[in-house]
Amino acid sequence: MDKLLSYLLVGIIGYVVVVALLNTLGIPEGWSWAIPAIIILLLVLVFFALHKYGIQDAPELNTDNSEEVEYHIVGMKYRKLTDDELESFSGGYLMIDPDNQYDSEAVGVYNFDEKCVGYIPRPYNVELFTILQQSSAGTLPVRGWIDKSYDYGKKAWVGRVYVKKKYFNNQEYN
Repeated sequence: MDKLLSYLLVGIIGYVVVVALLNTLGIPEGWSWAIPAIIILLLVLVFFALHKYGIQDAPELNTDNSEEVEYHIVGMKYRKLTDDELESFSGGYLMIDPDNQYDSEAVGVYNFDEKCVGYIPRPYNVELFTILQQSSAGTLPVRGWIDKSYDYGKKAWVGRVYVKKKYFNNQEYN
């Protein structure tokens, strides 16, 4: 219901702005109310249809009162994965990588296909490493995303994972 009210509020504000703009441009008064009313009605119907037929808003990735901790993902460019494999990442799990030659406390980020897509950078991996060592499961579930970015014309990868805070409060994941 709150979403519908917000759509209607945006519609009313949009209507007032469009009517004022049309009156300024000299559109005949008889039409100045009809054009924006039709546009607003169509927009409200589209939003209603999207909401009714199951197209949901994107999940919030982080908020001030979040129950999750956000971590950057690094090392994605060194993984031998396709762009599609990286960009399709929406979650998976964290796991210690004992074979990592660059970091003895490496925490890998794995997708649901059990492929390592990157790592949690130092020094942020230390606490996660300790939690994973103490966990009987040896993994922590995460959700996240990876996307392409272009830095001075070169392709770069940007990604985040989100770990539930309950794992930091000695509530072990089994």
